[in-house]
Amino acid sequence: MHHRYILKWLFSIPVIMIGVALIAFLIVYLTPGDPARVVAGEQASQETVEAVRTALGLDRPLPVQFVTFLQRAMVGDLGRSIATNQPVLKELLNRLPVTIKLGMIAAVLGIVLGVTIGTIAATRRGTAFDAFVMGCSVIGLSAPSFWLGLVLMYYFCLVIPVFPVAGWGSPAAYVLPAITMGAHQMATLARLSRSAMLEVLSEDYVRTARAKGLGERIVLFKHAWRNAAIPVVTVIGVQFSVMLGGAVVVETVFSVPGVGRYLVQAIMSKDFPVIQGGLMVVSAFTVLMTGLVDILYGLIDPRIRVK
Repeated sequence: MHHRYILKWLFSIPVIMIGVALIAFLIVYLTPGDPARVVAGEQASQETVEAVRTALGLDRPLPVQFVTFLQRAMVGDLGRSIATNQPVLKELLNRLPVTIKLGMIAAVLGIVLGVTIGTIAATRRGTAFDAFVMGCSVIGLSAPSFWLGLVLMYYFCLVIPVFPVAGWGSPAAYVLPAITMGAHQMATLARLSRSAMLEVLSEDYVRTARAKGLGERIVLFKHAWRNAAIPVVTVIGVQFSVMLGGAVVVETVFSVPGVGRYLVQAIMSKDFPVIQGGLMVVSAFTVLMTGLVDILYGLIDPRIRVK
């Protein structure tokens, strides 16, 4: 991996985050409704609304407001929640561990099962197992997260009460949300792993390795999978970011006290500081994952050089 790319990526992060901050800042003005009126309350008098507008600095020119917003964001000050009057960053950080834990469990399920099943399906092309995997992957890609979550909740919380309907904190409470969140990733990786492995298994160097008498496991994991892993890693990096967005739906369905549900509540109540702060945090995570995936390319295949 070329060191100049890593430095270029590190220097690009502030530029990207400034653009994200601009979008987050403009949300207040692009969303219907007066932010000062939202803070003051619908029943507040016009004098109170104007006083709130002055206190929040909303009466100043937009460029001045944006610079102030950017300066505060750079030091971790994302404002205070309108609903709770608590610092937004503090409330996001309190909920972030739940979302990260849920996302990691879902990612492990999706990656391990998806890649494993897809690889086995490629080695058994044309069999009933291959057809079953492809059929399940189509269902996994087609089923909306909210629908899948409700179906799992109905059957495994009500019909067969294996998992709790409500409550959070026990290991059992993570199972259904993690399956719901990881189902799309599992289906995507199963199809991609199968396609990548089929393409690689037809290459000359794989046939040569088999002709030399090497074991099937050595051929698959040492020769074939290393080359097939590059497109899979690309999708894994993208899926991490998509999964964080999917947490909004899954956490709402299962009443998970994470960042996703927190943002939905903020949108419903027009809590602009929380919406802005959530956008900043999610965007920072996406930028980080994109850069890390590019760096992983060089670790998987030293022939790759990103300039």
